[in-house]
Amino acid sequence: MSNQEWLESLKPGDKVAIPVRYGDNYSIRTVDRVTNTQIVVNGCKYRKTSGYLVSSDKFYTEYIAPVSERVLKANKDHARKMRFKKINFNPSNFTLDQMDQLSDLVESFKNE
Repeated sequence: MSNQEWLESLKPGDKVAIPVRYGDNYSIRTVDRVTNTQIVVNGCKYRKTSGYLVSSDKFYTEYIAPVSERVLKANKDHARKMRFKKINFNPSNFTLDQMDQLSDLVESFKNE
């Protein structure tokens, strides 16, 4: 199915993916309503012909996309990255033995 066919087939209640502006993941939203020329998602209007946000600026153009395996994988990868960013890792808080154990643990995952 082409992108244009997908846009034409959208109806209220369908799920769409919207790329997050400064990230490598997507926001999954629900279509609120569909008119002859626009698709309304979460109060924002997207063109039915292209999927792009009505009145987007020239530096960032928001659009809707199908929720695909690629989108779901990107969200899963992003969640994994964010989980590790939340860990406040400061090597000076660990003893040398603890650092050795941590290093051994990391190496064990590399060998799998």
